[in-house]
Amino acid sequence: IEQSAQIAALEKDIELLRGEVSKYKDKEHEQFNTRINKLEKWVWGCSAVLACVVTVGGIIPKFIDIGGGTTEIAVIALDGVVTKETIRVAGDEMDEAIIQWFRNEHKLDIGSSTAENIKKSVGSAMRVKSEMIGVKGRDLVSGIPKTIEVSSDEIRQALKDPINAIVEAVKRALEQTPPELSADILDRGIIMTGGGSMLKGIDQLIRERTNVPVNIAEEPLLSVVRGTGKVLEDVKKYESVLI
Repeated sequence: IEQSAQIAALEKDIELLRGEVSKYKDKEHEQFNTRINKLEKWVWGCSAVLACVVTVGGIIPKFIDIGGGTTEIAVIALDGVVTKETIRVAGDEMDEAIIQWFRNEHKLDIGSSTAENIKKSVGSAMRVKSEMIGVKGRDLVSGIPKTIEVSSDEIRQALKDPINAIVEAVKRALEQTPPELSADILDRGIIMTGGGSMLKGIDQLIRERTNVPVNIAEEPLLSVVRGTGKVLEDVKKYESVLI
């Protein structure tokens, strides 16, 4: 879990560096970009292997890691990262979408921890059996504490935009995938990792929208640790993906 957090932090640093590099031009800009691309390749390769997509026969060619701040989609081959897509839409954006839903639809102010708990308990990407939950917050009109009852269908609606953004990113990555790897993806499917992959029905939704098999890694929150162990057992075998 600590390794996963370090990878996520490094990815954010890369994005900040890209913003700074955009201020430069010509050769100086190219030199910075070359260095960042090398660093980015290492991060993506490390994310893929550490996400426990390593198999006996090689590396499953596509994975989706839905973390807290970003969703990373990558197509991996033994010679490195082939295609990658990153969006700043993930677990945190889902929480924020729930917060804004309650502010706009119920004039109720809730905290991020409450939103996260709601997401985990009744959040879903697809229609499921509806259930009612009590939500506590602060009434935006009167300013006093208030409890309301809402259905899980509302939470699904609240999550619609960030989930659609993730699905579209997956589709973009698939469109950029070389034909020789597309067949492999159809055969072996997509592996999902990270806390966001535990949202009910998100794997099924991606499967329906892309017509590609989708599976969630066993214990997705621990997959980074498991992948680390595999890499350490045979670093040389995976160095082309990491470097």
